[in-house]
Amino acid sequence: MADRHRRRGDHTLVDEMVSGRDTLASIEQSIRDVQSAEQRVQGELAEANEERARLLEQRLRAFRELAEVRAKHALADGVIDEADRLSHQVASILQARQKTIAQLRERLRAAEKERQALLDAHETLANEIADKEARLDELAEQARSVLRDEPEYAGLSGALVATRAMHEKAQEKSQQAEKDRERKGKPYRGDLLFMYLWRRKYGSSEYSPMSLIRWLDEWVADMVRYHDARANYAVLLEIPERLGEHAKRLEERLQNEQDALHATEAEKIKEIAGHDLTEALSQVREKESEQNGKLERLAAEITENAGQLNRYSAGLDHSFKKAVELSADFLEQESLTQLMRLARDTQEPTDDQIVTHIGQIDHDLNSHNQQIDDRRDELERLFERKEELLRISADFRRTHYDDPGSVFMPEGDLQNLLEELLRGVITGAEYWSRARRRQHWQHRPADPYRRGSHLPPFNGDIPGSYRDDGPDFDTGGGF
Repeated sequence: MADRHRRRGDHTLVDEMVSGRDTLASIEQSIRDVQSAEQRVQGELAEANEERARLLEQRLRAFRELAEVRAKHALADGVIDEADRLSHQVASILQARQKTIAQLRERLRAAEKERQALLDAHETLANEIADKEARLDELAEQARSVLRDEPEYAGLSGALVATRAMHEKAQEKSQQAEKDRERKGKPYRGDLLFMYLWRRKYGSSEYSPMSLIRWLDEWVADMVRYHDARANYAVLLEIPERLGEHAKRLEERLQNEQDALHATEAEKIKEIAGHDLTEALSQVREKESEQNGKLERLAAEITENAGQLNRYSAGLDHSFKKAVELSADFLEQESLTQLMRLARDTQEPTDDQIVTHIGQIDHDLNSHNQQIDDRRDELERLFERKEELLRISADFRRTHYDDPGSVFMPEGDLQNLLEELLRGVITGAEYWSRARRRQHWQHRPADPYRRGSHLPPFNGDIPGSYRDDGPDFDTGGGF
């Protein structure tokens, strides 16, 4: 990644940078906060839907009571028997449903608990990696001290310094030539007759018009003194091209010399660090990679279980819908409409009390339905936020942005960005894009060895895998 080291006056911003590890810790804390909020809303929704089921049962029971008062009509229409049969059927469906919900909750709790335990273990491993990385950098400094006394290394280092100076000067000359071409070429480009002849390639081997056109072009060329101007303009265009090619050759040479120097440094670092440290570092890095894989699998499991549990909590599962539909079908029967009409037409006080009770139940049901809709929307937002945070957390580890050498520029404060994500002001994709622009790799003494050994962050991992074209995980029935 390109160095984005910035300066404010004579003071660098290094001390103000935020470590990648602290940034990831903030993301993980946000995941825990969203999980807690999600569990709270799940509980509220579950209670609201249970109350909704109770109200439907009360309405069913009220109509049965009304049928008993009007037993003659109810028995003739089979209302009482149908009400009894339906009550048992709905109760059986809801009991089986509660077992499924309990199983989903247990699976989700187990996955979240396992993930947190793995995060705790990952923290211990991260401390071990940081210690070994710091030791490796110390030994790299020692390796450079030893190499400075070796003629071959001194020669490589001196050649690199000289080539870098030449490359910088070549770049300056190339940039200046580009400016000169733009400034000095303006009069030529402003001369319409000159540019007409230039575009027709007049005076070159590629120019081959008919005789009449040739005669007219010669007349124009003499008039604008084209031949002298053409040579000057051609040189003006050619100089930046040649200087650019020269700068590019020096850049390739600079890269080759730098690679040779780094290879020498890496070999000496490995020699001084010894097999024990380098092997131990490789082992902890392999363990880190295994843990990251497990964390991603657990994130997928959490997302899937939470999505299914959210559907049950919101009353969107097939079993709850079936129970509601069965009750609704019964309560919409013409026989019940007749019962209500008969109750209103008689002077029997019991009838009136039951009808009033049914009206109150209907009012309560409408109120609960509105609350349920509001909670569903809130639960869906929380589910989306958690899914985005889990994905960002995985990408952080996959790209090693939590590594000891990874820091973030202080401008714009990533914590503010995280809060905007949680409020839904920005998407997870936008957070990831802006975070990547602020990420910076510190240059460490042992980087030549890390590159040569393909150790993080130079192990060829993708620079970021956040996708905004759909979720990374199949929620298995989320929203």
